[in-house]
Amino acid sequence: MTKMRTNLSGPPPQGEGNSRMTSFLTRRILVVALALVTLGAGAHADHIVLTDGTRVEASSVSFKRQRKTYTVVDPETGAAKPFPAKRVADVRAKRPALFTQAIKLVKEKKFSEAIPILNQVVEKYAGLRWDVYAGKMLMEIHSAQGQAAEVIIVYDSVTRYSRPEWVAQEMTRWYLDALIKTGQTAKIKRRIADMLKSDHRPTLAMARLLNGDLLASEGKLKDALIDGYLRTIILYRGVANVQPEALSKAMKALENLGDSRADRMRQMLLDKYPDSEYARKIK
Repeated sequence: MTKMRTNLSGPPPQGEGNSRMTSFLTRRILVVALALVTLGAGAHADHIVLTDGTRVEASSVSFKRQRKTYTVVDPETGAAKPFPAKRVADVRAKRPALFTQAIKLVKEKKFSEAIPILNQVVEKYAGLRWDVYAGKMLMEIHSAQGQAAEVIIVYDSVTRYSRPEWVAQEMTRWYLDALIKTGQTAKIKRRIADMLKSDHRPTLAMARLLNGDLLASEGKLKDALIDGYLRTIILYRGVANVQPEALSKAMKALENLGDSRADRMRQMLLDKYPDSEYARKIK
């Protein structure tokens, strides 16, 4: 595995926070940290769950990256037994001290100090799900700091050894956004095309929204509005989690196009999704 950079592009010095982040983004990071801090707390029985549903108890679980194999140590006999990763549906291992240390720093808003420790967790605990939890926190921080290249590095590292269902949906979204921001047009177009083949409406809605972002990044603002944001609003009204963002981006596109319908989008956003992050930004 390629060793991750511990400082990456190096966020600016910070004490109690980063001036490049808005207070809203800082709060969002803290919410993620609070959600992660309870993972694996207290007494925790290590185990793996096989794809056939069998639970295998363990005194410890480790993962060998080169062989893509889990090793489970029997809690009674001490014997070690290997399991190919393809047979393992889920893993539970004790929470690493490094993870606890990193989350503590995040809660204290010491993001630049937390980043290298979170990177260590991703590197050291690959395949044990703690890499995913640490990766989520890293991606949130880098996304908030506008560090798209770092978001991609973390996502690629985390997904190399994790089952797709272990990776949170927002992590994939941050990754796709980062592809657009770094100009990786061919790759994002392939991902959008794959998403549009789905029969899952939330996935289709997200694909349309991402297509709008891609078109906007190419300077095709009218196409972004029609084929991306408005199509998402009209065709996927029932997919509530994408509607605030679609309304916000449609509003901004209409404003930039000098279209008075921007006021209508603004009012819809405030009326229907008053508690969303996008509504709070324009209140």
